[in-house]
Amino acid sequence: MFIWEQTAAFFKSLYIGCLAFVVMGSAGFGWKLDVGGVHGFRADYAYTFAYSTEKIQPDGILGKRGSLRVTMGKNEREGLQFIVRGRHKNTLRYSVELSNVTNANGSTISAKMFKESYILAGAGKSGSAGMYPDALIPYQPNQGRLEAATAHINQGYYIELRTGKDTPAGIYSAEVTVISDKGQEQLRAPFTVEVVDAVFPDASYSETAVGIEYSQFYALNSVEQDTPGGDALYKQYYEYLLDHKISSYYLPHDILSGEADAYMSDPRVTSFILPYPEDDARLQEYYAKVLSNPDWARKALFYPIDEPGSAEDFAAYNEITDRLAALCPGYHMVTPFFKWAISDGGADFDGLAIQGGRSDILCPHVDLFLKKGFPEALAERVEGSGGRAWWYPALAADAGCGNLFIHQPGTNYRLLFWQQYQQALTGFLYWCATYWDRENPWLSSATFDSYEHAGEGSWFYPGRPIGLDGPVPSLRLKNVADGLEDYDLLRMAEEKFGRDYCLEKAAKLSKSLTRYTRNPAKLEIIRVGILRDLAG
Repeated sequence: MFIWEQTAAFFKSLYIGCLAFVVMGSAGFGWKLDVGGVHGFRADYAYTFAYSTEKIQPDGILGKRGSLRVTMGKNEREGLQFIVRGRHKNTLRYSVELSNVTNANGSTISAKMFKESYILAGAGKSGSAGMYPDALIPYQPNQGRLEAATAHINQGYYIELRTGKDTPAGIYSAEVTVISDKGQEQLRAPFTVEVVDAVFPDASYSETAVGIEYSQFYALNSVEQDTPGGDALYKQYYEYLLDHKISSYYLPHDILSGEADAYMSDPRVTSFILPYPEDDARLQEYYAKVLSNPDWARKALFYPIDEPGSAEDFAAYNEITDRLAALCPGYHMVTPFFKWAISDGGADFDGLAIQGGRSDILCPHVDLFLKKGFPEALAERVEGSGGRAWWYPALAADAGCGNLFIHQPGTNYRLLFWQQYQQALTGFLYWCATYWDRENPWLSSATFDSYEHAGEGSWFYPGRPIGLDGPVPSLRLKNVADGLEDYDLLRMAEEKFGRDYCLEKAAKLSKSLTRYTRNPAKLEIIRVGILRDLAG
């Protein structure tokens, strides 16, 4: 199956390359050549619909999807893309309008539109260099702004759909309309939404822990850290993640304050980090606060050391955990690690075994699951201790595992959570969603070290440089949120049909951490099949 996919992908790339050569040649000789898309009733524009996981570049070949159906459950978020291109040699001015998403009885589904901004990314082993859709700028067509369309240059729009727990099941209809600067309709593009009787939970089954901040987080948004404006900005980003079922490391308020109580009690908050001060009394005060509520105590965790990988690191780790055992008995702690067998200073260390009885949330790097015997050793350790097992994907590129780079297929982002289910892991950690200390992400996607790792540590774009207050999300963030809901879907199906049913379905998409589909339609077929089985 995967060989056929790879073969098909090769011939598709060959076809696109040849067609692009012809298109470029036709432009050079003044020929007129249509390069895909669906034509409206006026000949100036072409369009297509795309799944939320597709990456159609500005110079990419458009498909022929004149319409698209999105299938979703209740209390769920899903998306689709509308891509439009001019077919005229002159620059055209237009606006895009999205109708209400309505069923025959007048019930509606919430829908928002974003304009996709294209970002330069990719090189080396992790993908080819080019411009990829990533930043999602809220789109308001009634503000007097017109878009510019030029021949054979695509512009994408992301449409986010959201149902409530009480949204009636059934078929909903909507359309996207392109209107010229003279007020004439250029095309109407219909799509439908099928809502089935499967209700998603408010809080994800997966625990999450994702970082925010670093100094340029505030500077690029034109506010200062530790000021009312800075605190309000942090809260905006925190709540944006939480609205996507993602818990950030730190609460927007000091844990000892009354304002923190509502967040700690919020079912959508699945984890938060406790401070680790040098003062023993202060440390115990924080811990006593969360122990006063069993729900808070379950979510609260310490994270005082990251990725220990040397004898010196392990000595510090043991000192920290000895202190916590003495002052905060029963504490929860997470310690991400990317090394398993370690030799340093004449001594050998087992990066998994050393955490026994010390860090009850074991959080290995994705790549460690490729090492022979590691998944079994992790499962045995968790079963023996009664702890939890998470994972994290930072810079997992060369080994072929999925990750969150801009230039990779959107299916990668969602399948991380199908693979998380396959590995029987209950949590996902990511080091930062706003790491802009090296680069302004609007100017360069090499936010961590290079374009090969484009977007590493950055799921957002700062709003202030483009005149907006608050966060500008990425297409990757939306797909991560959808991936978490895919994980929820599998857990819901497990409760009804058993784990073997879910593993059989997941195996159709992912044979291993390095052998998985890149086909968005295939992902939709499997996901929708599970949804319909649940709806019964």
